[in-house]
Amino acid sequence: MPSLGKVLAILFSTFAAIAAFGIGNMTQSNSLALGMKVAFHVPFWVTGIAFAILTFLVTIGGIKRIGEFTGYFVPFMAVVYFIFAIWVWIKFAGQLPHAIGLIFKDAFTGKAVAGGAIGTVIRWGVARGLFSNEAGLGTATMAHSAARTDNPSRQGHVTMLGPLIDTLIICSLTGISIVATGAWTSGKTSTALTQDAFSRAFGHVGAVMVVIGVIFFAYSTVITWNYYGRQNIMYLTKWITRDPEKFAKIYPKLHLGYNIFWVIFIYIGAVGGLESVWTFSDMMNGLMAIPNLLGLVLLYPVIKKFTREFIAANP
Repeated sequence: MPSLGKVLAILFSTFAAIAAFGIGNMTQSNSLALGMKVAFHVPFWVTGIAFAILTFLVTIGGIKRIGEFTGYFVPFMAVVYFIFAIWVWIKFAGQLPHAIGLIFKDAFTGKAVAGGAIGTVIRWGVARGLFSNEAGLGTATMAHSAARTDNPSRQGHVTMLGPLIDTLIICSLTGISIVATGAWTSGKTSTALTQDAFSRAFGHVGAVMVVIGVIFFAYSTVITWNYYGRQNIMYLTKWITRDPEKFAKIYPKLHLGYNIFWVIFIYIGAVGGLESVWTFSDMMNGLMAIPNLLGLVLLYPVIKKFTREFIAANP
C-alpha cells in the first residue's frame, strides 16, 4: 500500500497536470486575446492560432529552450512595466493618497467585491494571490529544483523573491494605478481594465504597452506551465508503468501528444468565455494546493534541517 507521502505526490501530480491547462494556459491566452482585441482589434481566434503556433515552436524544444526564453524576456518585461506604472503614478500623483486609502478601506468593508461579505473578499484575494505568485501551490519548485545550487535552502531563499516581485510590487503598482486613474469604475475586467487605466495616462499608447507586457508575461507563463504539466504527466506515467524500458519507448509520443493537446487548449482559452475559464482555474488551483500544503507539513523536519544548516554556514 502506498505511503501517505506517495499518495499526496500522486494527488498533486494529477491535479497539477490538469490545473496547468487553467492557470498556465487558458487564462493566459484569454487575457492576451482580450488585450489584442482592445489594442489592435485583432479577432480572438487569430490571436489564439498565432499564440498556439508560437508556443508549440518553443515547448517542443524542451526545458533548455524554455529557460533561455524566460531568462531573457521576463526581467525585461518587468522593468518596462515597472517604469510605465510609476509614470502613471506620477501623472496621477494627486489621486494616490485617496486611491491607497480607498483600497485599504474597501478591503475591510466588502465593497471590493461588489458589496460582498469579508469572506468573499478573502476568497477572491487568495485566489488572485495564487495566480500572481503561486505561493503554496508547489509548482514553482519544479523550476527551482532544476537549478544548480550547493544547498536547497539557498534556492528556497531565491524562490521567496517571487511573491515580493509579483504580488507586492507588480500587482500593487497595477492595483493602485487602476484605482488612482478611476478605471476601476469602468466595469471592465481582466486585461481590458488595466489597459483602460494606462490609456487614461498615455492614451492608446497605454493600451498597446499593456498588451505588449501581457504578450511577454503570458508567453513565458504558458511555456513554463507546459513544463510543469508535462513533468507531472511523466511522473504519473512512470508510476503507472513501473517499467523504465516501456516508459522510454512511450516518452517521445507522450511528449509530442502533450504539446499538441496543450496548444489546442491555448486556442480554446483565447476564444472561450472569461468567467468559465477563470472558474475552472480557481477550482483546480484549490485542489492542487491541498496535497502540497499537507506535504509541506510532513516535510517540515527536513526543511528545518536544511534551513538551519544554510543559515549557520551563511551568517
